[in-house]
Amino acid sequence: MRFVIDENMPFARDVFSTIGDAVALPGRKISNADLKTATALLVRSITRVDESLLKGTAVQFVGTATIGEDHIDKEYLRQAGIGFASAQGCNANSVSEWWTAAVLCAAEDIGFDISGLTVGIIGVGNVGHRVWSKARALGMRVLLNDPPRADSEGRHSGDPLPGSETAEFVSLKTVLAESDIITVHVPLTEDGPYPTQRLLGASEFKAMKPSVIYINASRGDTHDEAALQAALDSKLIRAAILDVWENEPGISNETVRRTLYGTPHIAGYSLDGKINGTAMVFDACMRHFGIKAAWDRSNVPPPPFPNIDVQCKTYDPLAVLRRVVLRLYPFREDVERFRGVLSQPDTSAAGKLFDHLRKTYPERREWHHTTLSLSGADKKLESIFRGLGFKIAGR
Repeated sequence: MRFVIDENMPFARDVFSTIGDAVALPGRKISNADLKTATALLVRSITRVDESLLKGTAVQFVGTATIGEDHIDKEYLRQAGIGFASAQGCNANSVSEWWTAAVLCAAEDIGFDISGLTVGIIGVGNVGHRVWSKARALGMRVLLNDPPRADSEGRHSGDPLPGSETAEFVSLKTVLAESDIITVHVPLTEDGPYPTQRLLGASEFKAMKPSVIYINASRGDTHDEAALQAALDSKLIRAAILDVWENEPGISNETVRRTLYGTPHIAGYSLDGKINGTAMVFDACMRHFGIKAAWDRSNVPPPPFPNIDVQCKTYDPLAVLRRVVLRLYPFREDVERFRGVLSQPDTSAAGKLFDHLRKTYPERREWHHTTLSLSGADKKLESIFRGLGFKIAGR
């Protein structure tokens, strides 16, 4: 068997090479010629998988180590009899940690109290559900908008989180009118009853509060970027925090310049999220070919911060949260590295830097690996840390 793999799938070459010949290539450069004798193709979000890539090849299975599937022509795969699997939920926790770090930084840099704010979550799948959990842990009121879920479940309430009351699904109009933070976590779809392409445009930005902070960590095409620029310029909205962009990697410096924070589509790039993605597509591929094999994860490096002592008595609780979160995930460093695209002379150069930042992204581990020893923390702060995913020593 021969496997062609995106080189940014961690450990993938090692694990697939236990089954057959494994070749790792840059995701944007995988070509039809590379796949002539390939049994399976394993990609991430930057490889467009369609007839032009696969026709005349030996590929029998395609796996994407991502939750998004808009880069895959699933109808062509179905017609061609090619197996397919994605990694739904693999990096949902990673994105929710990116979101939490961004909100904590914004609270400091803009100057607002998180507790009591209303956050509107558009898209309540794996990622949106995790964001919901962390927003509630931070004391936010949450509005949920997910028409497909509301329809499929035949009711107008979401599933309750452990220890919480049931939250209601509300209309997009309600989210736009009432939210202090609006955050988007939908798949990119162009058709069907609820298309998300250009879901948010000029009229939607106009309907938001002037004080709103707009966050998008799903796909750049789910909003109209020109309309977003105009909304920021005219102060229809307060700020934008973006991890996704139109025309990646050829992104617009004008949009980057207007954001409060921008990152190069790395919200889901924790090492844990990537490992989950690799493991899920490996398992799916083995099932497809009827091979009994398991991945030995003994070569996965240990987390750098298994234990942290936290002094809480003399600090504002929000400052304590921010200090711990940014120690494990230095979000501001991601933002500063990304600001380098503004110095690039043209779109092509910016695109190369965009891809370079993704390819060389530093190792980031998720917070569930870390146990906190809290000194002087009250039960409320301890509960917040738990809600964000940390373990608490002695509890």
